[in-house]
Amino acid sequence: MYNEGLDPQADAETAGALVDQFQAPLDADADVEDNWVEDATRILRQIEDSWQHKV
Repeated sequence: MYNEGLDPQADAETAGALVDQFQAPLDADADVEDNWVEDATRILRQIEDSWQHKV
């Protein structure tokens, strides 16, 4: 599902380093286990809730 190791095509960029940290997946359409989806959903809701209280 994902590539381990360094990306041979990576360039050193200051701003890009914040976003482009990972290689392209081996299979972008691969299934993701439910526990990962549930964890990500829970964490995103916590982040969204904390932002709403600060605005």
